[in-house]
Amino acid sequence: MKYLYLFLFLLTMVTVNAQTISGIVTDKSTGHPIEDASVFFDNSTTAVYTKSDGSFTIRLPQNNKNSLIVSAFGYEYYVMREPVAQTQLKVALQLEENRMEELVVHKKVFSREQLLKAFRYFFLGNTNNAKNAKIQNEKDLILVFDTDANTLIAYADKPVKVLNTNLGYTVLFHMERFSVRFRERTLDPKKYENSLILGYTQYEDTGNQNEQILKNRLQTYENSSGWFLKNLILPNKHQNPFYLMANGVQIKSEDYFKIEKKEEGVYTLCVLKKARSRKPVVTQKNFINGTFDPSSVKEYTMEEVPFVVMNKKTEKQSLLYFTDECLQINAFGILEKPDALYFGGYFSDMKIADMLPEEYNNKREETDEEKFTEQVLLADEQYQAFEEKVLAYYSSEEYAAYSKCERLFQQKVQTAYTDRDTEAFAKWLETNLEKTTFVNKQEAMTLFVEREMLYKKIADGKAAIEKAENFFAEQYGAENFKEVYYKRVMSKMMQRLSKE
Repeated sequence: MKYLYLFLFLLTMVTVNAQTISGIVTDKSTGHPIEDASVFFDNSTTAVYTKSDGSFTIRLPQNNKNSLIVSAFGYEYYVMREPVAQTQLKVALQLEENRMEELVVHKKVFSREQLLKAFRYFFLGNTNNAKNAKIQNEKDLILVFDTDANTLIAYADKPVKVLNTNLGYTVLFHMERFSVRFRERTLDPKKYENSLILGYTQYEDTGNQNEQILKNRLQTYENSSGWFLKNLILPNKHQNPFYLMANGVQIKSEDYFKIEKKEEGVYTLCVLKKARSRKPVVTQKNFINGTFDPSSVKEYTMEEVPFVVMNKKTEKQSLLYFTDECLQINAFGILEKPDALYFGGYFSDMKIADMLPEEYNNKREETDEEKFTEQVLLADEQYQAFEEKVLAYYSSEEYAAYSKCERLFQQKVQTAYTDRDTEAFAKWLETNLEKTTFVNKQEAMTLFVEREMLYKKIADGKAAIEKAENFFAEQYGAENFKEVYYKRVMSKMMQRLSKE
């Protein structure tokens, strides 16, 4: 009986502590309740629909930083920026004015299918996820091309419904604004200047969480701008696949950005200095007989250039364009003001089809690389035995003899020669002997043969070590493993040499 009492007590505590928002949604002009209005937290899977009397109750997610959105067909959005638990929220929705009156409609220069193709590209994105996502209510889209501004404009009375089979979500995007501006009268993605997509995102899990979908979600997240920004504000060298560059040179983020914790779960990032590049000032004086003479350039200006983000794993590059000196980023890597930072390159290719609900980062399990520490590796008895074999190998007389011979050979050959075939080296000498410091061909061949004989004595050990290195790199992550492994082996080798 006492266990049942304890269970009921705990259940009561959970119920009391549950944070919810309850209320009613009505038409502002008539006061009538609105049924089936969407009530959801932006960028999340937490959503409900109003009942016939307009009432609703929605759970407030733990540590929530998202706005509460109420959306109904034909009405303006209701947005609560900092929602708190309450029981008598009254939401009166205003009828929406006809937005088509705001659109400048000109003579059709593109067919609807052409406009739809361009919309899919800029709305869904240009990635593998995008190619496997489908807009299920394209008939609800109103698409026009403003020929004065060379801009594609889209509008929808209903949420744009996207079935994302790769990530296992149905996405309902409540679109406020969509526009893509081109440099000329075209829909060519290579000739667009900028795009703007504003709205609120509601996710519904399809329930098909097989192994491949979970893998796709993790891969998408770890390639995203959100993951980059999270690693920027909460650096962790063991899990960060990104590095920053300016003018083609890798830079330290702390030299260019100041990051401070504003409040729990929110960080402020300020740009200390911008990336700049020296550009030559070119005039007619720099052209001789119509040909540009670089040596004649004497004046230069410093022009701002975007920061470059390189993903070490995928080698994809992205560009960062800061429009605000300081911006707010939450602990999930989400910008509180989306237009404070624009992306180019790979990040800009990731649109709706590559978006994940904000709570995904909370629910997902840590990867082995994220859990990795030096202590984890050293607790592995298999690795401990391997490390001893590595030290024995590099300390052996056979390796010392080969290493000495290899250094001498490379010094005399005057280039990085790696081919181990004797006949190939003999032929190479016929045309390259004068470029080396060998006295004659006989000396070169004698040293080459000695080098190969010594190498054969250590070749099996070398192959075994490389195989084991690949095994541990795959198990713990290449960057993690190499960092600890090389540091430990080099340190211990130096200690042994100092004692000799």
